[in-house]
Amino acid sequence: GRSQVLSSIPLGTNVIHIDAETELKNFAHIIVYTRSTLLEQTTPIAFELNDTILAVTNITFPDKDLDFDDLGGTVSWNPPDDTTLITYYIPYLAFTDAGGSRSHIGLEIADGTNEAFINPDTTMGSFDRIVVYTKSAVVEQTTPVAHNV
Repeated sequence: GRSQVLSSIPLGTNVIHIDAETELKNFAHIIVYTRSTLLEQTTPIAFELNDTILAVTNITFPDKDLDFDDLGGTVSWNPPDDTTLITYYIPYLAFTDAGGSRSHIGLEIADGTNEAFINPDTTMGSFDRIVVYTKSAVVEQTTPVAHNV
């Protein structure tokens, strides 16, 4: 089957915008038909969709703060094999593996740097995970990678 994403596009338009995080459902291609005042083209041109997933691996955090409810030290991770689309890494403290009720750990970390520093005496509170998201020029990853603290 097919589903129309946009209404008819004016003649001369050769670029369309599809919002980041648009659900793909079961679709794997974008298909473009031309249409005249009489009828629609029977054989369209097709482009395969590429839903890129880029996530860090191997998050480590040796806590150097000796207080029970405090954290301190360096969070590090391995970048994905392909980082061409990544602009930043964003580490957070969180309640869940999915990043629930997250709180920033410092600033966004530019691609090429694979660690973030948590200042000593940072109160852990109810947070029990560190999660790291990747971010492209378009959007922040929706599902982070988690590490239990």
